Amino acid sequence: MTTTVRAPQAWTPLGRAAAAGTLAGASPRPAWTGAILLTCAGAGQVVISGVEVISYVVGRSGRIDISAYSEVINSGSGPPMTAFTVMFMGGALGGILAMMIALWRSGAVPRVACALMVAFQIVDLAGPPFPYTLIALAVFCWMALSIARARPVAATP
Repeated sequence: MTTTVRAPQAWTPLGRAAAAGTLAGASPRPAWTGAILLTCAGAGQVVISGVEVISYVVGRSGRIDISAYSEVINSGSGPPMTAFTVMFMGGALGGILAMMIALWRSGAVPRVACALMVAFQIVDLAGPPFPYTLIALAVFCWMALSIARARPVAATP
């Protein structure tokens, strides 16, 4: 089950590399830095999600005392889980910011959309009590429409 659920995670680094390669003409450093940081974030997220899935399965099984399991997991989550959390949070924040810088410089999408994505990251850190992920959804839809409606650039010989 876990392999099937996590299979899309294996393809996302390729998408990040493709995006970075596309943006590399305008600003290669932020584009590739963003792709690398987002890949680190994906790796950290997979580990954290894996621990959560295992905790859920153990809790639902009823074969293991959940309070003893929670004590073991919480006491053993020091440096390793801290490292993966830093990979996830730091990679996501830094990677998205770097990719937005590359997108801003490329002019491939409206600059306001890039600024809104950075605003989403700031709001995400604050964690307000409303569905703030709708900001990211709106930004990504706007970016996708902008790219889909863009006219192809003629190749120069």
